[in-house]
Amino acid sequence: MEENKEDNYYVELQNEYSFLSKKYGLVTIHTQLKFGRMRPMNLAHVKIAQLASFFYNVPHFISKVLELPSTKEVKKMLDFELSDYWSSHYSFEKTFAKRKKSISTAFVNHLFINAIVPFVFFYEKNKTDNGSERALEYLESMPSEQNSIVSKWKSLGIECKNAQSSQALLHLYKHYCKPKRCLQCNIGKKLLLR
Repeated sequence: MEENKEDNYYVELQNEYSFLSKKYGLVTIHTQLKFGRMRPMNLAHVKIAQLASFFYNVPHFISKVLELPSTKEVKKMLDFELSDYWSSHYSFEKTFAKRKKSISTAFVNHLFINAIVPFVFFYEKNKTDNGSERALEYLESMPSEQNSIVSKWKSLGIECKNAQSSQALLHLYKHYCKPKRCLQCNIGKKLLLR
């Protein structure tokens, strides 16, 4: 790690923002970013750089997703590199050893399950004759989520093969287990009768 007294990239960004803020009347946001107890890859600077890179590399992402491509094609769209500057930085000012900072597979899966699938499901229900086939195909092609709720189901002998089954178990947990409606749930009844 070395101090970077004159960071040209940072100065260029400031100059560009100054120009664009005057041109479009942008209002400066005065929010303090949080940095404590975070892994370097999760720092706000890296996440903002990834978001900017996403908009640059996949400018028509929504229209492309609305064409209902395969899971593989959507994942390929999300496989991009950050600019060379970010390969040796986690924030401005300090330089670190070079490291690839692409979006992780786990994050892409999380994005699929929590953003793309609901969006495609809604779109298919309202705009196509296929029902919700592609949204369900996306869930079937994604690996099961790994969290404490899915682990509890696993300890009861219920396995998750894919994201579709883990989403179903999360739904059961939220609507039956948590409000203690076990007798209204077929799985709950079977577990209680053991």
